[in-house]
Amino acid sequence: MCLVCVSLSGMLTVAPKGFQCPAEKNCNPCLDAAKACNLNNSCKKQRSSYIATCSKGDSSKGETCSKKRCHRALRMFLDRMHPEFSHRLLFCPCQTEGCAERRRQTIVPDCSYIEKEKPNCLELWKVCRQDSLCRSRLADYLANCWMPPHTASTCPNQDNHQACLSSFTRLIGTEITPNYVDNSFSNWVISPWCTCKGSGNQEEECMNFLHYFTNNTCLSDGTTSSLKLRLKMCCMTPQSWSAQSLNSLGLMLSGPAAFLLI
Repeated sequence: MCLVCVSLSGMLTVAPKGFQCPAEKNCNPCLDAAKACNLNNSCKKQRSSYIATCSKGDSSKGETCSKKRCHRALRMFLDRMHPEFSHRLLFCPCQTEGCAERRRQTIVPDCSYIEKEKPNCLELWKVCRQDSLCRSRLADYLANCWMPPHTASTCPNQDNHQACLSSFTRLIGTEITPNYVDNSFSNWVISPWCTCKGSGNQEEECMNFLHYFTNNTCLSDGTTSSLKLRLKMCCMTPQSWSAQSLNSLGLMLSGPAAFLLI
């Protein structure tokens, strides 16, 4: 049995064979996202590959892992997988710290994100600008996500939050890989692994860079709306998925049926 579910973009998509959209109100959407990925051969293979790579140490360099290889494996997974799988893993909604911790662990942060010391954000920004891939993906992120504070619109491109989330996803696996900083499920913060301490007279410039992530209305609104939508879908039973109820969530349906059993 296969259930047609609603994707992040609001389009009807067929869920992986054997996967049932959860009906319990205390469900763990991040665990469900991992299960859905495992039920898709391509997603399971690619996800297992980057997890294995990011969990493998390079003893010759005294590393617990090879961050360079980990980043490459993450980029391969995120570039190849449909957002229905990748975004579901990255932006799964949570109501518990356990769920939020699973979400934080999605990119294997001990290898891909965290270092012994936090570099200065300006230094991290400089390293990114010197790398063509990181530089181009950061430019894409800013073009799709950044609006100066106190502006009427929250996002460039006619408040296109989906474009922002896609650009954010493409930053993962670069020198400025962003992630959730902790396992908070209500007051979550997304940031690169860096600090503005010790910036001296460049502190304002440093904070401006950090605010591209921590004070980004387009990113926070896009992520929040994505999380809320997925949480509402998690807490709805399939029997309640009428066209009217789904339209009340702001979804655009292309047919009278909200779900189909195939």
